[in-house]
Amino acid sequence: MSKQSEDFIEAMIRLGHPIISKERDAKFDVIVDGKIVTRLNSSLANRQKCTDEEIELIKGLHSIKYLNIQSAKNHLDNGVVLRALSKIDTQIEFALQRVWHFPLDQNFHRFWHFPGCTCPKMDNEDAYPHGYYTKAMDCPVHVEKS
Repeated sequence: MSKQSEDFIEAMIRLGHPIISKERDAKFDVIVDGKIVTRLNSSLANRQKCTDEEIELIKGLHSIKYLNIQSAKNHLDNGVVLRALSKIDTQIEFALQRVWHFPLDQNFHRFWHFPGCTCPKMDNEDAYPHGYYTKAMDCPVHVEKS
């Protein structure tokens, strides 16, 4: 989470915003290098009847996903590395679906958000989650050069 986002949340807490509460459960925070990088949806975790062990596993997977994406951002000039990291990202997405008790369905993976991807974002968002996604012929992440 960015410093700006953290400051915004703190301001909303001070103002007594009804949705953002001081009572939020930190057990849903995903922390990497001392920073909150995302937060799990506690309502979804309750609805899916996730155990504390599953929540910890989901947080761990999100930490790995975050680090994988950071690594991709550091290798934008290397298509071979980007493709390998993208494949890892796909496996993380499947693992998250499994632990969240969702069907394993690649149609719910937003591959076009991966760093370096040049696939058409608006077209793919429009098709989400029904499939029929478009991949750019020159995408360094999703098309291997021969």
